Formats: sequence, structure tokens, C-alpha cells
Amino acid sequence: TLESFLSKKQLEMNILGLALIFKNVPEFYIPVRIDNRGRVYCNVDYLHYQGIELAKSLLLFSKGEEISKSETTNINFLKIFGANCFGNGIDKKSFEDRVQWVNENENDILNFKNGNLISKADSKLLFIAFCFEYLNYHNSLLNNETFYISHFPIQLDATCNGYQHLSLLIGDEDLAGELNLTHGDESKVPKDFYKFVALKINDYFLKRISDETKILEKYKNLNENDPNLPIDIIDKAKKTIESCNRLLKLNINRSLVKAPIMVKPYNASFFKMVEYLKEKFEIVPYKNENDNVLFENKDKDKGKKTEYYYELDSKKEVKLNNFDLNLFISTMEKVFTNEFPKLKLLSEYLLNVAKICNFLNIPITWSLPSGLEVIQYYVNSEAIRLKPFKFKKSTYNLKIKNNKLDKRKQSRALMPNLIHSLDASSLALILNLFYTNKNINENKINFFAIHDCFAVTANNIDKLFKFIKLVYIKIYSENNYLSKFDKGIIDSIKNQFGNDSFNDEDRIITVNNITLKYPDVNEVIVGKIEACKIENSKFIIN
Repeated sequence: TLESFLSKKQLEMNILGLALIFKNVPEFYIPVRIDNRGRVYCNVDYLHYQGIELAKSLLLFSKGEEISKSETTNINFLKIFGANCFGNGIDKKSFEDRVQWVNENENDILNFKNGNLISKADSKLLFIAFCFEYLNYHNSLLNNETFYISHFPIQLDATCNGYQHLSLLIGDEDLAGELNLTHGDESKVPKDFYKFVALKINDYFLKRISDETKILEKYKNLNENDPNLPIDIIDKAKKTIESCNRLLKLNINRSLVKAPIMVKPYNASFFKMVEYLKEKFEIVPYKNENDNVLFENKDKDKGKKTEYYYELDSKKEVKLNNFDLNLFISTMEKVFTNEFPKLKLLSEYLLNVAKICNFLNIPITWSLPSGLEVIQYYVNSEAIRLKPFKFKKSTYNLKIKNNKLDKRKQSRALMPNLIHSLDASSLALILNLFYTNKNINENKINFFAIHDCFAVTANNIDKLFKFIKLVYIKIYSENNYLSKFDKGIIDSIKNQFGNDSFNDEDRIITVNNITLKYPDVNEVIVGKIEACKIENSKFIIN
């Protein structure tokens, strides 16, 4: 999009320019497009609900809704959204605490122009938008109407939506519980998956120090000239202990682990997760000769060496190197492998499915609960250099698809595409429930979504919670979608090569005298998460 080529200031100016044009337009539409997985994207630039915070804060629904002033739930969710926009840890507290925070700060919210709260808010522009709406609600209390009219979109996010779908696919209740899918109490703090992983990483570092210390103890009585002394093992143990101690000084929290955790279910490589982690740090050139940190060589161009390290603004006394950051991500990987082993089995299952389809040279296809058929078939492309004009020296590269299967991309893309498609399918089914449950005289639904962030007016919050739960129950608890996905792949193989090509008993594929073992999906699926447990979730979005 054009937005990616502009500076933040240029982008904001364009958004404000469009906002001024549409300021007095009572109603306008934002066109959207749907990709081959069913994901919905705004098909305009600048002023749209999937844009930057400024764009989102300027938009209201065109159709006003009657919000009952006596319906405490509706008004409380307006307050909860305000607390979420303010952030500063308030957004991680219980629903009751968030409502109480708004009540306690009501005077500064109504008089928000004094800047007392805006200056501290994490999402300043959205918080200002909330303040305008709260002022609208508060002023309505002075009249005799039982309701007030609202155009305001209240936005609520899912907890690590990619992992929510993964936990439901395999029926892992422990993981689902950490993602607020199975229980909850409005008076208590919702589960925080990022914080959970961060605490586990700290625990793993402590255990690693203990394990490496035992290795040093084992060899401490050997003379340094002893031929049986494993110098490399000892050096590695010392290096690891030093690294763990440095990392523990960071007091690892959710903000550090969030980015690499978010991209992990989308098959991000180890290197990519390290790069996401590095974005949290500042690269600082080496100055102090007495510093014992292992520094890195940033560039070696023309024989020059720049020694540097990584540091956080909040922890400048802790200086890290690449070994430390690699250890951080490898430890995070161990947390997932040990705490949620079925996730790794699911990843391996999907990778094996992709490899089989690659070997057979067939597309990977699956049917979504919404009815959409997804066909994944990436092909390689070749760059051809063209010189269109004889009188000019300029040449251009033109990429031409060669119709050869890109096997690497087919394998890496299956898991993220499956998750994104289920996310999109859930959205389609939720929206369908809104339309099938509307009143006869209604011709519009106040609803938008930024993938796993849903926005409705306050009077529809209860419906939103109900419909999300119904959709998840339908896809995963009633129908066990992963089994249906597995059957679809097998049927695709049979359609391509005949029913005899697949033996249902031993799951052996035979094509052109070549045999392949098809993975057993039942080794991945733990079970089904009961519908009643999903219905009891209080923080499925929050």
C-alpha cells in the first residue's frame, strides 16, 4: 500500500486531510477485499479502521444505536475499553478493576482537556476518542431518556488468537486455559499468556544455571593440564552461566517475549524470532575497555570493525550480545516444547502433510467451516532481464512463474495459512450470526474487525461474546475441525490417484510403486474441549 512508503507525519497529514473531507458526510463506505484464505483487508489507503491509531480514533459507525443507561453491562464495557486504551497495566487487570479505575478517574475523563490522563495514556488518540464518548454518555444522564444514542465502536481483542485456534485444533485444555478460552471470573485478572511464558523462561534460566554449575562441579578437582579435562565443555558451561545471569537481570516480562511468541505459530524461523527480539533493544557501540561483555562485530566492510552490544532503555546496566539473544529464543522454544508438547506434534504433522503433497506434486487444499475452499499452490519464479529499448541502456527484471512447485514455501506456509484461514472463517461465521439475529427493520450491522480484534457498539457486546463462543464450539467442539482437515487431504490424494492409492488401515500411500507413510492425526489430537467450558469463558476477548 501507499502507506508503507510514507513517513509517519505524511501519513497522519493524509489521514487528517481525508477526515476533513468526510467530516460532514453522514455516511460513507470502506471497500474491502478478501484474500485466498478468506482474510478481509481494507482496500483503501489512510482513513480506514485497519489503519494506524489516528485513523481508528477518528471513525464512528454511521448508524446510531440506542444504549440503555440502565444496562450496567453495556456501560461497563465502554469503561473497560477506556481503561484498555489508557493501558499502563490497567488493561491487564480484572474487568471489575478496570471499571473501578474509570469511576475513580471520572472527573479527569470528563475534563480530559486538562491532559492529566492523556499525557500518561498508552493509546492517547483512542483514549481521547473514548473520553468524547464517555462525555456523551455522562451528558445523557441529565435528560429523562432511558437510553442514549451511540455511534462509538468498542474494540476488544482476543488473547493470542493464533494460539487460541491451535489449542482448539488439538483440544489442549491446559493451553486453552492460559488463553482465556475455558474459564474466567470478572472479579479476577484474566490469564496473560505472554506473562506466563516470560515467567517460565526465567525459571528455565535458573534451572540452566543449576545444570551448568553441576557440570563445573564435576570437573573442578581435575588439574588444568589433565588430558581428561574437557576444556570446551567447561568453557561452554561458564559462558552459558554468565549469559543466563545477564538475561535474568532483565527481569524478563511480557513486552520482551510478545513479538517472538506472536510470530512462532506462523512458522517464523529461529533467526526471524531473534530479529523480532532485537527490535526491543538499542544497538550501542562499545566504549568501555574494562567491560567483560562479549561484543559483536557489526560490519567488517573495508577491514573496519565496529564493536557493539544490545541494551534496553529501562536496563542500561545490562549489556547483551548475540549469544545471549540466541539463548533467550532457544529457551523460549524449550518452554513451548516442554509445557505444550502437542503444539510441536501439530507442527510436525502439518509439515509431513506438506512434504507428502510436495512429493506427489499436488496442491494442499482444505475446506473451511464458512464454505470457502482454500488451495495452496506456490510456484517458483525466474527473473528475466529485459532491455525494452535499443536506444537506452536501461534494463529491467521481470519475474516469470515457471510452474515448478516451490516446495520450501509450501511446507513453511501451511501452518500460518491454516491459522489465518480459520481466523477468517470464524469472522465470517460471527458476522453471519449478527445478520441472522438482527431485527427485521434493521438493514445495517455496526461491526468491523481487524482480524482478531472485534468492534461493535456497547449494546452488542453481549451478542459478540455469545457468537464468538458459538462459532468456536461449532468448529472445534462439535465437529473437531483437524480431523475434517485430515480427511480432506486424504480425499484429495484419492481423487488425484484413485481410491486404491491410500490404504485407510495402515495409512500407506502407494503411487507409481512408491510408498509413503501418511501421519496419524490422532497422535496430535488430545481430545475435544467441552462446549460448556468454552461457554464459561469470561475473557475470550477482553
